[in-house]
Amino acid sequence: MKGMIRSLLMVGVLVGMAWQPALAGEPTVSVAEQFRQQMEFLQQARSLTPVQVSRDLSVYRLEGDVWLHRSFYDIGDQRLHANGLIVPGEEGITIIDSPWTPGAAYDLLDWVEANFDKPLKRLVITHAHDDRMGGIDAFIEANVMTYSLASTTSIARLKGWTGTHLVFNQNLVLRSGDTAMELYYPGHAHAPDNLVVWLPKQKILFAGCIVKSRYADGLGFTGDADKGAWPLALQHMLERYPETGLVVPGHGLPGKTELIQHTSDLLAN
Repeated sequence: MKGMIRSLLMVGVLVGMAWQPALAGEPTVSVAEQFRQQMEFLQQARSLTPVQVSRDLSVYRLEGDVWLHRSFYDIGDQRLHANGLIVPGEEGITIIDSPWTPGAAYDLLDWVEANFDKPLKRLVITHAHDDRMGGIDAFIEANVMTYSLASTTSIARLKGWTGTHLVFNQNLVLRSGDTAMELYYPGHAHAPDNLVVWLPKQKILFAGCIVKSRYADGLGFTGDADKGAWPLALQHMLERYPETGLVVPGHGLPGKTELIQHTSDLLAN
């Protein structure tokens, strides 16, 4: 836990360093506002209590019985992370996006088996990037059914990756007892095949990499993005899920629907 706090404090310092003197004509941010935002960041980060499963995997409880899984990947001297979900249902567990690496995927499989009295029923892949499906083979080895858009499996196979068992187009509703989730395609944004996942019972929208965290100062990887279509995809999400209580981005901290507006602002700049 002490290591977690040190990491969060370091991120807070880096967030503070990101505010540079404004250029002429640009709006300035007061010192008081900078401090308020940093404190808000630290409070939000501390509200997520981590369970450190392994060096490359942590899990965090969100709303009710839904958990966030966070896997880590080292690129040079940078340690990056990616978010996914663990959603228990009456008939079994659904995982949204695999961890980034096979090792972290095996760690997640072991943790789910040890902490739930229900079987792991399915894995949903939201798009064909390695931070979403880098660990898919571990799930297939464990006989977990995998789902994605047809286009996601097509893109994955072109890259030489394993595709999913079940494919669909546009939208799909999955159920496990009284727990439902909608897999919705809002349009090309971060990637041509980016799905979002809506949990109506918990009012959680897993927006994945379509949405950036509140403290992101850029759009991240945009090699497969359509920046012209991206704002419309964001609007489709807001219109379809007006009752959203919590938005989970592909990277960074969850938040409210202001994450969607923040992403729109990043696209406009």
